[in-house]
Amino acid sequence: MKTIIHSIITWAPLIAAMAARAEVLLDETFNYPDGPLASVSDGRWTTHSGTPGQVTVSGGVIRLLGSKTEDVRNAFAMRGITNGTLFAGLDVRFRALPSPTGAFFFHFKDPVDSGAASVFTGRIHATTAGAGAGALQVGIAWGTGTPVWVARDIRTNEAVQLVLRLDLAATNAVLWVNPVSEAAAEGWAQAIDARGIGQGLSQVAFRQATGLGEVEVERLRVGTRFEDVVDGGVPRVDLLREAQGVRAWMPAAAWEAGWRLEVAGGLRGPWSQGPEMTVDGDRASVWIPNGPAMLWLRLARR
Repeated sequence: MKTIIHSIITWAPLIAAMAARAEVLLDETFNYPDGPLASVSDGRWTTHSGTPGQVTVSGGVIRLLGSKTEDVRNAFAMRGITNGTLFAGLDVRFRALPSPTGAFFFHFKDPVDSGAASVFTGRIHATTAGAGAGALQVGIAWGTGTPVWVARDIRTNEAVQLVLRLDLAATNAVLWVNPVSEAAAEGWAQAIDARGIGQGLSQVAFRQATGLGEVEVERLRVGTRFEDVVDGGVPRVDLLREAQGVRAWMPAAAWEAGWRLEVAGGLRGPWSQGPEMTVDGDRASVWIPNGPAMLWLRLARR
C-alpha cells in the first residue's frame, strides 16, 4: 500500500504556495518517567479539571479512561491563534470499547481554564453506535454540536492515526482515520459551525469522561500543515522553476529508500508512476517540462 504524503503542482503560482513555511508547534512522544502525566512532564502538561493524577504515562504511552475525570492540557503557543489552519495528529489504540453514548477525549482550547464549551474546539469523539460488533467509530464536532462520524470501523488494539484539521476562518473541523493524503476521498468526516473561538487557540487537551472506554495515545503532533502531523520519515521536495519547466529534487537517500513521484491530470487521479529521478551525489532530481494541461505530482512510498 502506498503512503501518500503530499501533492504538488507544476504551475508557478501554486509552487510558491507549496513552498510556504510549515511550522511544527508541538511534537509530544510522552518520553517521561512512568507516573501521573502532570507530575512527570516537567510542567508541560497541567491538570485543568477533574481529579489530579489520573492521566498516567507508562512506557511512553498515556492512558485515558472512562472511569476517571482528570483533564490535562499543554500549551503550543504563547497567545491565542485566531486565524489560519491548525492540524493535530494522534497515534492511538483503543484498548476497551466506548459506550454507545460515547465521549470526546481530545480537543483544542483557549488559554482560559474556564471550562466554557465554546473554547473546546475540534472535539474528537468515540462511540460504538453505528459500528459493527466489537468495533467503534470516531467522529468530529466543532464545539458542542452533534459529532459527524467517520464511516470506518476501528477494532480494539488496532493502531490508528487520527488527523484533525481546524479551519479557523471557515469554522469547520475535519477528522481523518489513517489518511493517505489531505485530499483523501474516504475515511474522513467534517463538522461545520458558525461559532468563533473566543480568545483564540493556544492549547491542546485530553479529556476523560464516562462512556470513553480506554484509549492509549503514543504520540501527538500539532502543526500548521497536514505534513507536519502525519507519520514521520517524510523527505523534503524542493522545486526550482526553470525556463521550460520545473526541476524537483529530494535527498538521494529518500529516493533509494523507496520514495517515488507519481503523476495525474487532477487532484483525485488516476495516479501513475512518475518520471524516474537521476541521482547526482546526495540529491535525486527530475526535470518536468511544461505541458498543455495542469499536472499534479504526489510523493508516495511503496
